[in-house]
Amino acid sequence: MIASLTDANGQIVIPHFMDGITEPTQEEEDAYASLGMTEEIFRKDSGMVSTLSLMVDKKDILKSLWRKPSIVVTAMEAGSRTQSGNVLQDSAYARIGIRLAPGMDADVAMLQLIEHLKKHCPLGMDLSLFSEDGANPFTTDISHPYFEMMKKAMTEAYGAPARYIGCGASIPGAQFFRDAFGPIPVLLTGLEDPECNAHGENESLYLKDFEHGILAEALFFGSLHK
Repeated sequence: MIASLTDANGQIVIPHFMDGITEPTQEEEDAYASLGMTEEIFRKDSGMVSTLSLMVDKKDILKSLWRKPSIVVTAMEAGSRTQSGNVLQDSAYARIGIRLAPGMDADVAMLQLIEHLKKHCPLGMDLSLFSEDGANPFTTDISHPYFEMMKKAMTEAYGAPARYIGCGASIPGAQFFRDAFGPIPVLLTGLEDPECNAHGENESLYLKDFEHGILAEALFFGSLHK
């Protein structure tokens, strides 16, 4: 059932799953290209094994990460090494996560996933599905002057030009703030680097990055009165 979610090239094949996705603007495409991402850099930062091939064109690495949906099995269980025997397993469990792209709806995507799994459940097996709360993808208009002010503050604090990039997962709270405050821009400044192993058991962050981030926030708030 899980294998039926994607084709041989790793592309999601759930019917209508990709409908409504908002394509990046030319300005955004140019911004991605200016970052200089290469296959070599991506392999090093992601820790890919050498025998694994990219499933996207080299020039589309960042676009695939930031503007395309993905389906990932984050947990799986079917028996255990300590209690294994020469018998058929009577049950199996998998936790499936969906990363949405701009233009998609969390509730719709969940229903599409459930319907697909039901249709591909093998004959003679029972399927139980339990959904969790999801959050819609979040995008914002960076033309507001506050964004340029933060960009300048981060450039000064880090001593290197700040760039606008995409991100592989939206913070659910961003949309909550937008719903509550309307036209007020939502600006989140998360600090991490390719080696921080976000959400991993050994998640970490360089202390210098903390210091630079604190300075950037101070410079930003100090510029608001101008």
